[in-house]
Amino acid sequence: MPVSLTSAHIALSRMCNSRCLYCGIWKERLPGPTCGRLAGVLDQLADNGVKSVSFTGGEPLLRQDLEAILEHATKLGMQTSLATNGILLTDDRLASILDSGLTTLVVSLDSVDPGIYERLRGRPLAPVIESVLRARQRISSPRGLAVSAVMTSLSLPELPRLAAWCSTNSVPLSLQPLHGVWGAEEDGSELASLRLDPHDAERVRNTISVVKASGACPNNAEYLEALSEFSIGREVVTRTTCTTGRTSIVVYWDLGISPCWNLPRLDWGEGIPLKTMLQQDAYRTLAAQAEALDCPRCWLACYHDM
Repeated sequence: MPVSLTSAHIALSRMCNSRCLYCGIWKERLPGPTCGRLAGVLDQLADNGVKSVSFTGGEPLLRQDLEAILEHATKLGMQTSLATNGILLTDDRLASILDSGLTTLVVSLDSVDPGIYERLRGRPLAPVIESVLRARQRISSPRGLAVSAVMTSLSLPELPRLAAWCSTNSVPLSLQPLHGVWGAEEDGSELASLRLDPHDAERVRNTISVVKASGACPNNAEYLEALSEFSIGREVVTRTTCTTGRTSIVVYWDLGISPCWNLPRLDWGEGIPLKTMLQQDAYRTLAAQAEALDCPRCWLACYHDM
């Protein structure tokens, strides 16, 4: 199966200022590659057909050179998106990342209830709400701003209220499945308490129906149906396909690479051309696994038509 890249996801560091229950990355403070190394990575991604790149972390806004990274990607003709918790999104920082060419800003927001949000994210809600509203005032493009909400046992009852808030403020709301991230599995009791199960099936389907009816959620019907099944059963329906093996690549904070966050990563040694890595049997095997859904079947929205 040929690999024909169009998009990339880059984790800029293992540092974060949130304290999410389902993610353990905040327990570490590992900086990512230098701006110079990342510029070289972006050059090679562009040379291999990548047209869009998503920056994540950790928390990308903790990097003071983020604007330089965005500017380099923009000069290469790439569409750029940034996933952030929104805590550090001040007026000045918002202006600087937009001036650096950022195409789409995605803010993590699971609830507009202060207690639920703080329980899930370990930080106060108010600064995040202010950040989203500030961004809505500055970003005119309909696809330039979105809110991403993770479906958990705590957030599920609040999703209709969040959808109504997003609809009122003209902010698209994308729903995401729950995954334990970067060490969260070690704290199994916390993560287990957030999972939905088959007993929640009716509530999940009704909630998704209400969220979709709000007009705020751009996720398509097929995606939401599969998200519902995955959330309560931890399995993705077999009729679906995943394009990540053919078209997408993940670049980690240590410059390891993989077709997907949920597949093993390969070391990308300095000086080795990306094209060489993509042609190796090890990478092609991982890409084929994703294509055949011979994988954890994550049902992450970033790899599916929403």
